[in-house]
Amino acid sequence: MKNIVLFIILLLSVNFSFAQTIYVNVENLNDNKAVLSSLSGEKISFVDSVSAINKKEFNFSLDNRQSGIYRLAFNSKTWLDFIYDNEDIEIKTDANNIIDSLKVVHSESNKIYCEFIKLNKEYKTKSELLQMDFLNFR
Repeated sequence: MKNIVLFIILLLSVNFSFAQTIYVNVENLNDNKAVLSSLSGEKISFVDSVSAINKKEFNFSLDNRQSGIYRLAFNSKTWLDFIYDNEDIEIKTDANNIIDSLKVVHSESNKIYCEFIKLNKEYKTKSELLQMDFLNFR
């Protein structure tokens, strides 16, 4: 019994000792650097700069960082928000249309977040169309 408890503790400590990796693949990206920031409400805090492995692949870790929402900004108009929850993350997208081409390969939290972002975009589009119809109807 004592050996089983020690084995479980050892197994759990080994499992949590590996850094979680974040892999982001962005097609059609012109920059090979990105700025990593954390988001808290409306506050954006610089975390680090990240260099691409090649022109489209970013691979980094958030060791010793809190769980939360982070932003990987490729330039002032192109960025990707993601949830870091101490799990591995793999995301693929296209710089020409980040939200519509966004595909979360690995990370359940980010899959749910991605669905929410896409639904929110659809809602805003439909709402704008209804407002235009209402104004044209008057």
